[in-house]
Amino acid sequence: MVVLVLKTISVIVAGLMVGNELAVSAFVHPRLSALDDQAHAASAQALARVYGAVMPIWYAVVLILTVALTLVVPWSIATELAVVSAAIWLGSIIFTLVFPVPINNQVIRWNLDALPNNWKALRKQWDHFHAIRIVMLLLALTCLTVAGLIA
Repeated sequence: MVVLVLKTISVIVAGLMVGNELAVSAFVHPRLSALDDQAHAASAQALARVYGAVMPIWYAVVLILTVALTLVVPWSIATELAVVSAAIWLGSIIFTLVFPVPINNQVIRWNLDALPNNWKALRKQWDHFHAIRIVMLLLALTCLTVAGLIA
């Protein structure tokens, strides 16, 4: 029963996180780009603050749940998939810390009355890094879901 609950919670929490990240890419950022520069920059700054506070916790929880799942299921292909999933989650965390987070930190520090000349280029670069991260997250979620189904 404990394993079933852990599998269910792991997939739900991970799925919600991946869905959130996908929504940012598919819906939020395209709409921000359609706004005038001032509104776009202000919105990006507000979102960077909120996501900067929430997402590290969410990513950590997903990684912990995935690792926990690897420890409670009997060794099988399901365990191997959970290990692969955990490795990809960890890789996505490292990737995030190295690439999107420094851009987010710059966005948070922007003076909205005097935006840097390269602010739009930074936003595009962040979107590119985010797309790479989404691929990683989708792979990790797929491995986790399949592991949960066959364990």
